[in-house]
Amino acid sequence: MKAKKLLNKLRLSVGAQINALLIAVLIGFIMFAVYNYILLSRFNDRYEREIEQYSEIIELKKDIQLCDKRMVDFLKTGNRTSLAELNDMYEIITERLNRLHNIAEDEEAKYLLNSITVSFDAYYSECGNTAYLYNTNNADYFGSADEAAVILRYLENYSDELLEYNLNMSIKTLETVDQRQTMSIYVNLIITVLSVFGVLAVSLYIYRNMTRPINILYDQAVEIASGNFDVKPNNIKAANDIGVLAETFDQMCEGIRNKIQAENAKMDAEKKLILEQKKNIEVEKLLEETRFMALQSQTNPHFLFNTLNSINRTIMFGRNEQAMMMLDSLADLLRYNLTDANVPAELIQELKVTEKYLNIQKLRFSDRIKVGGQVDKALLNSVKLPKFSLQPLVENAIIHGIEPKTEGGTIIIDIRKRGGYCLIRIADNGMGMDRKRLMQIRDVNTSKRIGVRNTCQRIRYYTGREDSFSIYSKKGAGTIVAIRLPLINEEQ
Repeated sequence: MKAKKLLNKLRLSVGAQINALLIAVLIGFIMFAVYNYILLSRFNDRYEREIEQYSEIIELKKDIQLCDKRMVDFLKTGNRTSLAELNDMYEIITERLNRLHNIAEDEEAKYLLNSITVSFDAYYSECGNTAYLYNTNNADYFGSADEAAVILRYLENYSDELLEYNLNMSIKTLETVDQRQTMSIYVNLIITVLSVFGVLAVSLYIYRNMTRPINILYDQAVEIASGNFDVKPNNIKAANDIGVLAETFDQMCEGIRNKIQAENAKMDAEKKLILEQKKNIEVEKLLEETRFMALQSQTNPHFLFNTLNSINRTIMFGRNEQAMMMLDSLADLLRYNLTDANVPAELIQELKVTEKYLNIQKLRFSDRIKVGGQVDKALLNSVKLPKFSLQPLVENAIIHGIEPKTEGGTIIIDIRKRGGYCLIRIADNGMGMDRKRLMQIRDVNTSKRIGVRNTCQRIRYYTGREDSFSIYSKKGAGTIVAIRLPLINEEQ
């Protein structure tokens, strides 16, 4: 019985808890050592990745040289097999560059890889132009071939720079690993020795100055825990905080009793206040407003990457005027995205942004995309709707409806007044969808079409009507999206 009581005191002892804390610190040191080991492993992994990157760059240089050989063979013999092999090498090099992009971790390597990618695309394009001129017996192919050779030299220089940079980084990584290993050995040894002596010294001090006096107070605390707040602790003479604790122990008991009474009264008052607050909260309204604000904040220009890529290629082919037009349209789109999404937009603003987007897509796809329709201009300043509503629908029509068709298609934007509403219809003669897919799109809770789902929910929250957004489609015939919006004058 006495042994059990002693063990219980030891378990509840502040000194024992502090000793446990010190042991935890020691465990933390061990974890620190493990962390060092993991860190070194990461350095080793990084070194292996750099070796892998080095091998990939070597193979890349070989592939580039093989491309040049295939091009020279074609110009010498006219053998189309060499040209076909050159096209195959393009796919191989593109995949290798993608792997290198995935491996690269620092900005310098990424910059060199981007330079190699752009140069290789330009070289491959120039090779294609040379082959075309050669096949059409156009003597200008000599100049095109010289231009390709110039680009090839730049490509080889970039590859050499990347190879040298990778080699230097591998050497630095290996040196860092060696230094880290050496430093970790000495640091861990010092910390281990200091920790052992520190734990021993602190444990002895805690036992003499804290654990033994607190054990005396423990017996009295057991009485207090049983409800006897009149018990006073023994008079402990200690030149530390334990002595102060012993002298004020009885005052603490009185304070606890008063505190319990005050807390009980406070809890009763808080319960009444919470019940009153729950009655006044409109939970459903707040939930709908939160969802509405969350939906309004979603903006995701999916076509940004393709637009920048098209601008890059347009400039490469010398069509600077078209590139400037695309840049202006893209700048207007991005500028519009920076406006406050919480404020509804006039129809004329949404229509202008949609026209900017269509300008970009028409320049990208040329005559594969046609745009038509009628707009009642009297409605442009008489209707408001959530921002970023029309452009995602047009984008969805192009990506999923028209772009997959080889011959392209037409987008119709029709805006007219119907009764006390403005009816907006966005139609395309693209791929369309079967009934099963249409039902999935209409179900906004499961639809994977983020743009359609977002726009549908925001318009329905804005108007408060389920019939304000509808979508119809037939596989092979196209898709129609209909939006019904109240007129500003009608709302008033």
